[in-house]
Amino acid sequence: MESLPGDMLRRILSRLSDARDVAACSPVSRRWREATAFIPSIHFLSKALQGGGTPADADILRMVSATASSLEDLSIHCPFSGRSLAPCLALCGRSLRSLDLRVDFFDGGLDCVNLYEGLESLKLWHPP
Repeated sequence: MESLPGDMLRRILSRLSDARDVAACSPVSRRWREATAFIPSIHFLSKALQGGGTPADADILRMVSATASSLEDLSIHCPFSGRSLAPCLALCGRSLRSLDLRVDFFDGGLDCVNLYEGLESLKLWHPP
């Protein structure tokens, strides 16, 4: 795997979007961990990380910060703190185009979404 050309590695990783898959690639090697920075889309589903557990805000922030320079699409469909959203958006800069949030509970912090100019698509929903 280490002899795989960089272009090919980035192309393979760019097809990943599930946070669980991204997390599984990071420990393969230092080179693979660094290449996850080119993933354009991350989806945190309700069973996003190890053991099917729900990722903590710190897990979400860590993964978003690792891919922030190229992240275009961010979906969070698991419980998280709205207060963690502002740092995530700030890390993404102008690359983020689509934001899809499942809001299970509101603890403030979502007001920053209105201020984010780069978004082309914003979905906020609350499950019944």
